[in-house]
Amino acid sequence: MPGLDVGSPHVSQLYVLTQRHPSWAKLVDDAGWPDADGGAADVRDYESLLGLVVNGREFSFRLRANPVWRTRNPQTPTDSQTSALTGSRARGVRVAALSAESQLQWLVERTREDHAVWGFSVEGEDSHPRAQVVARNQERFRRRPGDAPVTIRSATYEGLLTVVDADRMRESLVSGVGGGKAYGCGLLTLAPGRR
Repeated sequence: MPGLDVGSPHVSQLYVLTQRHPSWAKLVDDAGWPDADGGAADVRDYESLLGLVVNGREFSFRLRANPVWRTRNPQTPTDSQTSALTGSRARGVRVAALSAESQLQWLVERTREDHAVWGFSVEGEDSHPRAQVVARNQERFRRRPGDAPVTIRSATYEGLLTVVDADRMRESLVSGVGGGKAYGCGLLTLAPGRR
């Protein structure tokens, strides 16, 4: 699972989570050269981090996600959404959370302690989120020439989380969270918790 962390206009870091030791040969062939500007791959074992994930533990986190809602009643449905809604599609269609406020609400709803779908909560003792949207982005591209354009809206979150279901949290760390994983979204990174 890839995740791109753009720190400045001139420096980007690519994080890749894999089940096996990765090979960078294809990436080097397609996009660059090995060890350019000291950019050798730093490969680390994930097991030590997974062992630290226990209920009640706090971590600082960073997450780039694709916050989307499912609805059967979009405000201004596209032609493809209208087509999908007239069929037997029970789950509705995806619509992007557009404002920073709705993007934060998307994260909070999925991490409430009583409904923590990813095994962690970002709610503080006063029920206020201990997270914020620190960056927002929209990318529009075509997978192949002639294909319909794909639009991915992402939000980058930073804050403090509490592990509420360690097994589910470990699965989230390994598999990613939310949609858009094929487009660099969903990678959750952790650091020691600090207030």
